[in-house]
Amino acid sequence: MNRTLAACLALATVAALTACDEKSTASQSQSPTAGTSSPTATVTPTSTPSVSSTIAPPPVPPAATQGLTVTAAESFARFYLEASDYLVATGDAKLVRLWADKSCIACRNFANQYEAMYRVGGSVTGDTRTKVLQVTQVRLIRKDTAAVLIRAREGRQIERGSPSASPTTYAGDTFTWDLTLAAAGNHWVMFEMEIK
Repeated sequence: MNRTLAACLALATVAALTACDEKSTASQSQSPTAGTSSPTATVTPTSTPSVSSTIAPPPVPPAATQGLTVTAAESFARFYLEASDYLVATGDAKLVRLWADKSCIACRNFANQYEAMYRVGGSVTGDTRTKVLQVTQVRLIRKDTAAVLIRAREGRQIERGSPSASPTTYAGDTFTWDLTLAAAGNHWVMFEMEIK
């Protein structure tokens, strides 16, 4: 597992535990509306990644993410992990920010970390895609909150914090994403994310 990501999420979890209260609700002001839920290929990376292979276009949320159902929660969670992979590969955090509740500290810290790294010419190369091995749980906690557990595998990656930094190699690992989603209109947004 990418140690930088794990450290970022650990710090965010500690901050979230001290900053969040149980009565927090999803904010629609930061969330995309139904009419703007389909990003286009005009999204551009913060800086040009130093990757020898072609970067896939940004993911587009599938129609199955609409609604506040268990099926939509699973579809959204898979989409958000794809958006996170796109961020790691490109430094472009637009989707991660767009589809996160404004109170998601882990989402914000994750986006900030990779934007800053790419801004100074850093990069991540290798297998930046999360492979979903199994969705172990999807449940509605309330009408406006869902919990999703996803067992996943991350491949081998090489991260450079800047062009002159020594590369850090991550062999890859299997882990579980513990995701909490919040309602924003007629769709989900990421409310909290943690690696277990």
